[in-house]
Amino acid sequence: MTEVLSEQYEQRDGRPIGRFLLGLDGFAGQNDPLEYASRFSQLPDNFRKYRHKRVKVPGTNKDILIDGREVTLEFSIARTALIWTVNVAAEQHTIEDIAVNYQPHGGEIYELHCAAPQSNGRYIEYGLQRRALRQHEFYQPETLMILQGVVEQIIGDE
Repeated sequence: MTEVLSEQYEQRDGRPIGRFLLGLDGFAGQNDPLEYASRFSQLPDNFRKYRHKRVKVPGTNKDILIDGREVTLEFSIARTALIWTVNVAAEQHTIEDIAVNYQPHGGEIYELHCAAPQSNGRYIEYGLQRRALRQHEFYQPETLMILQGVVEQIIGDE
């Protein structure tokens, strides 16, 4: 008996995961993720004292909104990686949404784990009640560099 691979189960296009990264096609960071995170962790604010805690990145007080949803950036130092977390808030549920039976989108969390020998990322989509609906880990350098570009853009130190 011969084994035939079905083409319908193959992923043909390597499009980024998540609604947020989908609109950033061709957008990429300029720096290596691990070097950039290492430099950032050694800034005078001394993130080393926040080891194993996630803190909101100071200095990113400019309002970043995507479709009316707030975007925040957090940084943490774990045992094996330096982690950037980009939070895209869920849409607000309004009375008009109930009247037209519109189901608002939940939020998204993107994590960029900067580590040696290889960085990786994680995507979590959650519903309106903060329950995880989908999780996906990714290792593609293109997707990691898009997420690195988002981090650089939010920090804005060009």
